[in-house]
Amino acid sequence: MKHRQLLVTLLLFFSTDFAFCATDHCNPLVMASASQTLQIASADAPTDLVMRAKLAKRLALPGAAPRVAGNALAEDLVVTHASLGFGDLVDDAAELNSSEPTATLLASTGDLRYRLHLAQGVVQDGRGHPLRIRPAFAPPMAMIVKRGAVLTSDASGAWSAAPGSQVEWIAAAQEPLRLVLLDAAVLPEASPEVPEAALDLASSRIAPGATVPLLVRGTGPAVGGTSFRLCLSGPNGRALGLEAKRMGDESGNVQLVAVLPTDLVSRLSVAPTAWERIWGEPVQLKLQAWSNGAPALELRSPVLLTRPAFGIGFGLLVLLVVYLFAALFTGVFRPMALFGQLIKHAKTGRYSLTSFQTLSWTLLVIFALCYSWYCCGVLLELRPDILQLLGIVGGAHVLTRAVEAAQPTPTDSNQSAKKVDLVTDAETGEFDVLRFQMLAFTIFSLCYVGYNLLRTNGLPELPQSLYWLMGLGNIAHVAGKVPEAIGANSKAATGALNAFEAGLGADRIQKLQAALNTEQTGVLDAPTRDAIVKYMAANGLYPVGQVGELLLKKMGI
Repeated sequence: MKHRQLLVTLLLFFSTDFAFCATDHCNPLVMASASQTLQIASADAPTDLVMRAKLAKRLALPGAAPRVAGNALAEDLVVTHASLGFGDLVDDAAELNSSEPTATLLASTGDLRYRLHLAQGVVQDGRGHPLRIRPAFAPPMAMIVKRGAVLTSDASGAWSAAPGSQVEWIAAAQEPLRLVLLDAAVLPEASPEVPEAALDLASSRIAPGATVPLLVRGTGPAVGGTSFRLCLSGPNGRALGLEAKRMGDESGNVQLVAVLPTDLVSRLSVAPTAWERIWGEPVQLKLQAWSNGAPALELRSPVLLTRPAFGIGFGLLVLLVVYLFAALFTGVFRPMALFGQLIKHAKTGRYSLTSFQTLSWTLLVIFALCYSWYCCGVLLELRPDILQLLGIVGGAHVLTRAVEAAQPTPTDSNQSAKKVDLVTDAETGEFDVLRFQMLAFTIFSLCYVGYNLLRTNGLPELPQSLYWLMGLGNIAHVAGKVPEAIGANSKAATGALNAFEAGLGADRIQKLQAALNTEQTGVLDAPTRDAIVKYMAANGLYPVGQVGELLLKKMGI
């Protein structure tokens, strides 16, 4: 027997790659020797867990007073003083049973705790191999001789159970279930129990590439100097271990963050149903704390693994709803025509570059919020850097409209809008490098943010250079509008007289021209208007380019 146990131990040792205890943090394994006694408390097992065996020899039942029908036991008999030894049970073995098809048991011995798997009456080790067990013979445990057992009594009235009788042991709150390993085994190690500890997740949904924040509450000194490991396991038994970075401790709470790999679905998912593909596939999240090479804490939580493709579909579905509302309000139902209608300048009839920029960022943010909400179950946080970028876009739009408000409405405001409007000058129709620069920076920024959104399920941290690109492009675009507005006011004022200017006589106009050092024609011609614009701009008089009593008084006319 001893030679057999030694052989089994050596085979187990050489089949575990010499380092099973340290290599698999998600399922840490340790060697348990033959004849080692394990205890299973009632709180660490299913409520109906029992250990069963059959008698190989006749068993004396001292002090028993059974109810019998003929020579068969009429009801279960609880026996507290019967002693069992080697050879008293069939094959010296027992089995564990529960009504649950599969169950997890926590067994302890000394300072170690093991997590055993029970499936269809077979208890398994950490490699899925069946374990051979028997009840602990010393000290004896209370057992139950099952109804129907054949009993006999001697002349003194002492009862005994015949071979083949079934006996059971049940874990109770006062007395744990004790079992003995018949062979050496590799068992999965479990962490010590910390009753107050709990794991808080921002959401029960996770997605590939996402950053998952974790909060461990109520740990106290149990995880003071430990490292953390996040493990994900799918329904097929696959496990994936990740480092959980410690972000801070406060009042016994530990803040952690883990970044999920982008190939998470392919590494965990196996044959999900159609609904699980759409809504999310159930997986198990396990957080372990390690101290001095041993698990110090273990917390579990069920989560749903989502697929980014369906997140994209959900975001596009919301944009479709937005499109339908906009189409109903405008009466334009062709998507590209509607987009063009929304970015069309009402005053000039051209496509507006600032409107294109504002609308594009609005649609991207709506998509990002919906995509992240589906994939990760939380509303996306718009960090200050994203808000600053949106502020640059919105500020440029407002400033551009303010500058354009000073320009008169062009006579050809009903012209058809064209795509080249985004990069050409409104007056000359020539290519405008400032507009092209702003458009290029906008498209690059949209692509950068969109790519990182799909890769990490969140809006990226924007580099400072991106602020400069967007900021300088928008500033240059707005600044280019200012001289256009001043020049447009001068040209418009040449052909249209206000009421005060129409009442001026030729003599006063000549005096004005003399003061401005222009040709004294007696009419407010273009050279006179240009001189008026320069004078008023230099002296802070408004509205620039129009003759009024204040201007004449200033010039002493």
